[in-house]
Amino acid sequence: MSGLLRYHDLTYKLLGAILRLGVASGVWTVKKLTATVFSAINKETIAELVASGKDPNKEINRLIYYAKQQGYLDKDLQTTQIGTKKLAKLEFTTLTMTQPWDGKWRLVMYDIPQSNNSARDQIRRLIKQLGFVQIQQSVWAHPLPCLKQFQEIKSANGLEDSLILIETADISGINKHQKHFQQLYPDIKF
Repeated sequence: MSGLLRYHDLTYKLLGAILRLGVASGVWTVKKLTATVFSAINKETIAELVASGKDPNKEINRLIYYAKQQGYLDKDLQTTQIGTKKLAKLEFTTLTMTQPWDGKWRLVMYDIPQSNNSARDQIRRLIKQLGFVQIQQSVWAHPLPCLKQFQEIKSANGLEDSLILIETADISGINKHQKHFQQLYPDIKF
């Protein structure tokens, strides 16, 4: 993801790590789960937490208690069915370039009502996580195939009618964003 993560993006990363570990068998204690999450997250995430003024251990503890309160974790700190659904909303792999660019651009557009603000924020975060660039309000572009990821996003968030994916060979004005993608994918040839 380019740029600095906002604080809630760090929260999502930590919550995802907690829920992934909660899927493991056995009974966790808060102390053991906190230590395991702390060792599982990368140094960049820890540095970003510290830079945001948060103590990483306290933040992980806070999120464990939050996950229990929300029903994402049971009394043994195992991920519940509700937690598994939440994890599906939080996890998406980054797009990788496995073959030469096919010359097509992928546009994602969404129209999510104000009443569903949390879903709109979630979609925006996931789009950024996949490396898209914003070309207009609620319109994002990427050069790599991503239909599978967006089918997952639609399903996980119940937004089948709110997300539109377009594949096109030409987008006027996209040239200014090509540098972003060349940094993400050094082998890409526009």
